[in-house]
Amino acid sequence: MGDFLRAHLGKLLGTAYGIVLSVVYLGFGFVRMFVVALLIALGYWIGARFDRKERLWDLLHRILPESFFDRDHR
Repeated sequence: MGDFLRAHLGKLLGTAYGIVLSVVYLGFGFVRMFVVALLIALGYWIGARFDRKERLWDLLHRILPESFFDRDHR
Protein backbone atom coordinates (compact mmCIF):
# COMPACT_ATOMS: atom_id res chain seq x y z
CA MET A 1 0.00 0.00 0.00
CA GLY A 2 2.89 2.39 0.74
CA ASP A 3 4.29 2.01 -2.78
CA PHE A 4 0.88 2.80 -4.24
CA LEU A 5 0.60 5.99 -2.18
CA ARG A 6 4.11 7.10 -3.10
CA ALA A 7 3.52 6.42 -6.79
CA HIS A 8 0.18 8.26 -6.92
CA LEU A 9 0.44 10.87 -4.16
CA GLY A 10 0.12 13.84 -6.52
CA LYS A 11 -2.99 12.39 -8.17
CA LEU A 12 -4.59 11.63 -4.81
CA LEU A 13 -3.84 15.06 -3.36
CA GLY A 14 -4.98 16.78 -6.56
CA THR A 15 -8.25 14.86 -6.53
CA ALA A 16 -8.83 15.68 -2.85
CA TYR A 17 -8.08 19.35 -3.55
CA GLY A 18 -10.57 19.31 -6.44
CA ILE A 19 -13.27 17.76 -4.27
CA VAL A 20 -12.74 20.35 -1.53
CA LEU A 21 -12.88 23.24 -4.01
CA SER A 22 -16.04 21.77 -5.57
CA VAL A 23 -17.77 21.62 -2.20
CA VAL A 24 -16.71 25.19 -1.40
CA TYR A 25 -17.95 26.34 -4.81
CA LEU A 26 -21.32 24.68 -4.31
CA GLY A 27 -21.66 26.09 -0.81
CA PHE A 28 -20.37 29.63 -1.25
CA GLY A 29 -20.18 30.52 -4.95
CA PHE A 30 -17.38 31.20 -7.38
CA VAL A 31 -15.95 34.43 -5.94
CA ARG A 32 -15.64 33.08 -2.41
CA MET A 33 -14.27 29.80 -3.75
CA PHE A 34 -11.67 31.75 -5.72
CA VAL A 35 -10.64 33.67 -2.59
CA VAL A 36 -10.32 30.39 -0.67
CA ALA A 37 -8.18 28.93 -3.48
CA LEU A 38 -5.92 32.01 -3.44
CA LEU A 39 -5.50 31.77 0.32
CA ILE A 40 -4.65 28.08 0.04
CA ALA A 41 -2.08 28.86 -2.66
CA LEU A 42 -0.60 31.64 -0.51
CA GLY A 43 -0.39 29.29 2.45
CA TYR A 44 1.35 26.68 0.31
CA TRP A 45 3.80 29.27 -1.00
CA ILE A 46 4.67 30.52 2.50
CA GLY A 47 4.96 26.95 3.75
CA ALA A 48 7.32 26.02 0.91
CA ARG A 49 9.55 28.97 1.84
CA PHE A 50 9.50 27.85 5.46
CA ASP A 51 10.48 24.31 4.43
CA ARG A 52 13.49 25.74 2.59
CA LYS A 53 14.50 27.53 5.81
CA GLU A 54 14.10 30.97 4.25
CA ARG A 55 13.72 33.77 6.74
CA LEU A 56 10.67 36.02 6.43
CA TRP A 57 12.90 39.10 6.54
CA ASP A 58 14.90 37.93 3.49
CA LEU A 59 11.69 37.20 1.62
CA LEU A 60 10.32 40.67 2.37
CA HIS A 61 13.53 42.27 1.14
CA ARG A 62 13.21 40.42 -2.16
CA ILE A 63 9.53 41.33 -2.67
CA LEU A 64 9.28 44.90 -1.38
CA PRO A 65 11.20 47.89 -2.75
CA GLU A 66 14.24 49.09 -0.80
CA SER A 67 12.50 52.41 -0.05
CA PHE A 68 10.00 50.47 2.07
CA PHE A 69 12.79 49.73 4.58
CA ASP A 70 14.38 53.18 4.49
CA ARG A 71 13.64 54.84 7.84
CA ASP A 72 14.79 58.31 6.71
CA HIS A 73 12.15 58.26 3.96
CA ARG A 74 9.27 58.68 6.45
